[in-house]
Amino acid sequence: MGQINNQKVFRVTAQLIDNMPKAPELFHVVMFSQDAKISMQIPKKILTIERSKEYLVYIDNKPISSEEKFVLYMQGKIVSLYKNDKLRMNISIGGLIVSIETSKYNYDFKIGENIYLAITTIV
Repeated sequence: MGQINNQKVFRVTAQLIDNMPKAPELFHVVMFSQDAKISMQIPKKILTIERSKEYLVYIDNKPISSEEKFVLYMQGKIVSLYKNDKLRMNISIGGLIVSIETSKYNYDFKIGENIYLAITTIV
């Protein structure tokens, strides 16, 4: 049986960008849209996020292929997953945590599953 394609794309705006005093090489980014909140730790050397700028964030349980040029592409594992009125998912990517919360979900991610995350800017 083939794997279900769970690709989801969120159009979000970066709202909060903070330095992390206990980890000065990282910054904490929170992005929002009407139906999603994405919170992540990102190494400063890898990516620069601009406040109030729009981004597309892709998540999938298979490698993401796109015609778009990604500014960030990472693979991690789902470490926690909660489904009730919202879907809440925590992903560990090289020891860094990405949290995704959305009220709209119709896909079937599982704890321990590989997950791919990609970000592109909206021009």
